[in-house]
Amino acid sequence: MFVPLFSTAHLTFIVILIGLSYLSIQLKKFSPNSSIHLFFRFSLLSILVTNEISWFVFRHTWLNVPLKDNLPLHLCDFSFFMVIIGLLLPQKKIASQLCYYIGVSGSLFAILLPDISETDSLQTIAVMRYFITHMGIFIVGLYLTFGRNFKPNSKAPLQSFVVLLLYTGFIGIMNHLLGTNYMFLNQKPTSVAFLNNLSQVSFLAAATILVLFIFIILHLLIIRKPT
Repeated sequence: MFVPLFSTAHLTFIVILIGLSYLSIQLKKFSPNSSIHLFFRFSLLSILVTNEISWFVFRHTWLNVPLKDNLPLHLCDFSFFMVIIGLLLPQKKIASQLCYYIGVSGSLFAILLPDISETDSLQTIAVMRYFITHMGIFIVGLYLTFGRNFKPNSKAPLQSFVVLLLYTGFIGIMNHLLGTNYMFLNQKPTSVAFLNNLSQVSFLAAATILVLFIFIILHLLIIRKPT
């Protein structure tokens, strides 16, 4: 793996993430309709969309990755689409809710346990794209919640978890039809050494329990009177 777990490079990305997340939360001090919020939203939107489209085109045309292996079906791809909706239409509470619970938890996994398959001269490009996307999803999830003083209701964690289960079921069907491994449902990440001790079933069960636990923690961070 080009970015060894908790290496200097990995920790640098994490420190940058913490700093940018703090700044996004501090936007709560400004009116959501202010120009600074507008600038922040569309700057992030432009960076993330350009980053993802460029990577998709590059992999498909330059690297000749088959289309079935290059579809935006991973969990963070789902979160990415929610991010687009959330940044364009921040008043859409369901998008903000899914960005917070699914987006923040999923991108947190990806950032803490990076799985980057590209090698050789492509590694630097792949690493930068990977962290820009996942850090962006994480930051937007916090911004739409804390930076805009959004207050999910008490049912939000369960609702988000049900959406996650439904999406996982859909991806399971797509993996079966296409012979792919989106969301690592058929084979766990091979670049994270300690996961080698788990069977596939144990990996999926542990991931499910951990995600639900993170959903609860995220909700505890924002418990207040619902809107």
